[in-house]
Amino acid sequence: MVVDDIGSDGEKIVLNDDADKVTENLYKNIEQSLNDLLQACSGLTYIVIDDLSGLFHLGLTFKDCIFLINSLLNFDDRINLIVGTHIASNDDQHLATALSYISDIIISVDSLRAGRSNIVTGVIKIQRHDIPMEKYHFKAMDKGVKIFKPGEVIKNLHMV
Repeated sequence: MVVDDIGSDGEKIVLNDDADKVTENLYKNIEQSLNDLLQACSGLTYIVIDDLSGLFHLGLTFKDCIFLINSLLNFDDRINLIVGTHIASNDDQHLATALSYISDIIISVDSLRAGRSNIVTGVIKIQRHDIPMEKYHFKAMDKGVKIFKPGEVIKNLHMV
């Protein structure tokens, strides 16, 4: 089951000028959807938040975002949380840092620092607790992405 209408009340979006009300409405919608979902499914449930830092644009604060994440993490043992964020401001950086302290796995995707390359688009770093960081290069293409270790030669850049 995919829930894609969280934060709306039928046709009308539940937003207003009061950030506390936005947080409360958003959490109530998520809570209701999760209760419905957990009653319908007996297995694990994955919540994917594509860009948590986007909540800053709705007037939510750092504290509101952390409250939301903590509430979701403590809602039910069957819930797994996957959170994405981008870093474009100090608030975004603080949020990403806070998330890194409570995350089991951190995946960061960056463009090349040295400029452009025809072979490599960027770098993916995967960090797990107590395990050395893994680093990969990637090449973004029209129909997919190739991921490879630094120094590997890519013989076929076409997607299979």
